[in-house]
Amino acid sequence: MRARCWLLAGLLLFLGCANPQDPVLWKVDPGSRKPTAVGLWALQAPIASVYGGDNFTFILLTDGTVWATGFNGNGELGTGDATSRSKPTLVASGVASLASGPIRDHSWFLKLDQTLWATGSNSSGQLGIGDTSTGAAFSPIVLGLTGVTRAWLGTEHSVFLMTDGNLYALGNELAGDLGQGTVSGVQDSPAQVLNVSAGTVSQVVAGYYSTFVLKTDGTLWATGYNLYGQLGTGDTTNRSSLVQVASSVGSVAAGAFHTLFIKTDGTLWGMGNNSHGELGTGNLGQESLPVSIMTSVKAIAAGGEHTMILKTDGTLWTVGSNVLNVGGAWGALGTGDTNNQSTPVQIASSVDTISAGAYQSFFRKTDGTWWACGVNQDGELGTGDTSDRLTPVQVGP
Repeated sequence: MRARCWLLAGLLLFLGCANPQDPVLWKVDPGSRKPTAVGLWALQAPIASVYGGDNFTFILLTDGTVWATGFNGNGELGTGDATSRSKPTLVASGVASLASGPIRDHSWFLKLDQTLWATGSNSSGQLGIGDTSTGAAFSPIVLGLTGVTRAWLGTEHSVFLMTDGNLYALGNELAGDLGQGTVSGVQDSPAQVLNVSAGTVSQVVAGYYSTFVLKTDGTLWATGYNLYGQLGTGDTTNRSSLVQVASSVGSVAAGAFHTLFIKTDGTLWGMGNNSHGELGTGNLGQESLPVSIMTSVKAIAAGGEHTMILKTDGTLWTVGSNVLNVGGAWGALGTGDTNNQSTPVQIASSVDTISAGAYQSFFRKTDGTWWACGVNQDGELGTGDTSDRLTPVQVGP
């Protein structure tokens, strides 16, 4: 009876203070008997990580289950159909990690038993099933690839690291994004990436027909599409094999046509398209060489045309595009409006983790709560509706 009273009190508190658009679910702790908000997702276990895609989102829980929400026209959610979802739906279990990348319409899961599974578009052989005859896989299929430890997904290509330390890629190679020294069209079977020695890969980021490799010595290498100077080579010429573009790098992120990296001294650098202000330089000028943006940066996440910046003091800053190109709201910056920003704007504090989809943003606060904002026209925020959120709303505990 007392627990019910606590729950009722919590609900009354919500009704008086919260936004009616986002009703918060509550649970009562059996020990303290106090209600706590669990967020709009109301999932069965703590959230380990969130992966934003192109109008869809994956949520990996600590129990190894994967939940998906958003657009599903190519089967990217792995639900067995092409129906989009506006609430997280269980799609896999026993998963150790997911391949990440905001500009993609296919998905890979690496399971705890070391098997690799894929779902979604296969128009360029990016699923790794050995052909392109299957236009899309609507349910996860196990791949014949063994010994994969990590994977990264680009627009129509996939890059993965093997247990022997070598890097392989497959999919669309029209811009040289597979880094194999040629531009052959479609590569539907794995091929080794050139200019990468075994055991030297620290991080890989796959963008829009481009690939970036951060090596263990802190050097950053790039290959592929370079129309906007996003490779950082000082020109706009595509590359078909990896070339070094920076040193003393700690991490890297790639959007559709812009690239950012953090140096080991905490300074943030960027290059590429800046027509929406996504580089955060205070202007809209395109950059083909890395330019300095900000200091004391801990982590970065790049969406399609926006950027999330987590500083060492726990404050979260966003910059870039904040509205859909063709009408409608968006709100990926979480600023409460749809105005683009060319200078980073602070939207939250006490943040420790960030993640960006193509048009949506997610972050975790130090109290363990997860928050989301941005486009939701296909249900990619998992709020149970299709209304965009211009300011962050709590979605997870």
